[in-house]
Amino acid sequence: MRQNLDVFGFKLDPDEMQAIRALHNPAMRISGDPNTFSQFQSRANQRARGNVTA
Repeated sequence: MRQNLDVFGFKLDPDEMQAIRALHNPAMRISGDPNTFSQFQSRANQRARGNVTA
């Protein structure tokens, strides 16, 4: 149980931080931009608004 509570007991090295940063790729989103998303949108609506490409 104590191990589960100690979630801040680690450090990431620069290579690990870069790997996490590389995951941010808006082109890979399957839904709307989370910063502007305000309501549920159907897949067709998302396509019409340009939120998804496929």
